[in-house]
Amino acid sequence: MRTRTHARSRWVVIVTTAAVCGALGVGPAQADEDPTEVAADLIADVAPDQGQVVEGIVEGDQIVVEVGLTEVSIPVDPDQPIVIDGPSPVSAVVVNLPAEVTVEKARVGDDGTVVYHATDDGASAAVQVLDNGSARLQTITPDADGPHEFTYTFGEGTLPVVNTDGTVAVIQQVGNATLTLGSIDKAWAVDAKGKAVTTSYRVKDGALVQTISPSARTVYPVVADPMFTYGRAVYMNLTGKEWGALAAGMGATGVGATTAACLGTKLPAAWAKAVGVACTLIGVSTGITAFKSMLKDINDWKLTPSACYQVQLAGVGGFRGTLAKVDAKNCL
Repeated sequence: MRTRTHARSRWVVIVTTAAVCGALGVGPAQADEDPTEVAADLIADVAPDQGQVVEGIVEGDQIVVEVGLTEVSIPVDPDQPIVIDGPSPVSAVVVNLPAEVTVEKARVGDDGTVVYHATDDGASAAVQVLDNGSARLQTITPDADGPHEFTYTFGEGTLPVVNTDGTVAVIQQVGNATLTLGSIDKAWAVDAKGKAVTTSYRVKDGALVQTISPSARTVYPVVADPMFTYGRAVYMNLTGKEWGALAAGMGATGVGATTAACLGTKLPAAWAKAVGVACTLIGVSTGITAFKSMLKDINDWKLTPSACYQVQLAGVGGFRGTLAKVDAKNCL
């Protein structure tokens, strides 16, 4: 039995079908049920259990859900974007419902699922926010004639990067650095029986595209899901060569100019913005000291000039003054 939870949480987006009753082969009595509840029940039945759905609060033309320091604004109008904001001084992450769905205004189910019903025979959309703070963007394809590819576009300045392990980094360019603001789990999809369906991500023209590849044994509808996590941690990404340049630049600011250097006033403009954001996340009073301590070790670490390395600026555990090598695509 589903229960309502009032808490702050991450967000999830789910796409369902307008013809979900027919697709599942339900009887006349079930077909008379509220289609919003039918959609929510379908998701609950076949999608992986990744957390409790959390109800939002209707504020004007938005349904707002908060989890910790992360806030998700879900629009009633499907043509408006979903906005995920957090404590980071950089801009919020903005994502649109898939371009392949044609849907009506949102309705809210008993469990907090926000459903956008299809106005054609294709896919519908629904948004859930989970109590683990993640946001899951899912699609449900009603039949073999329905859409099997879904395109998610982001706000200006935000780019998805598919890593070699199948996960996706959500990044923004800040000065000379790239900040990783969130991540998307590996793609998954299941059919009406809960059986795994082959699916994958790719990036096309700055958008994230999820493709579903059913087999002859796939039972429709198929539920697929990109799950977003935003604001848990913020990472600064630079190549080995760029870390070396930043270390040299920070060293030239002088030990006594702590606050000024952290705010970027003694650095070239290209570095000033990145360092200013980083120090805001770390804390201006200690940021420059923390950076200097880390950057002193850069030369000893013998970084590969063309490789990409990141440092955690904020999130669980706070600032971590060591570099981790990541997929090269995370450094633009």
